[in-house]
Amino acid sequence: MRPYREITTADIGKSTFHAFGKAWQTSGFIGRILPGDVGKRVYLVGDILQVENDEQRDKRLSLA
Repeated sequence: MRPYREITTADIGKSTFHAFGKAWQTSGFIGRILPGDVGKRVYLVGDILQVENDEQRDKRLSLA
């Protein structure tokens, strides 16, 4: 399984996202972190962050 960092309520509204040993500007990968983003996984793919979408999160959680 590849490493990820899950978005939490503490991340809502922040302009930086701390993951994988670095502070990332949210404008570069998600725009703004909103309450609906809580629980989504963020993966490091090469040198960019990739966020799962609502459908991917919902499918993953229904299998848990």
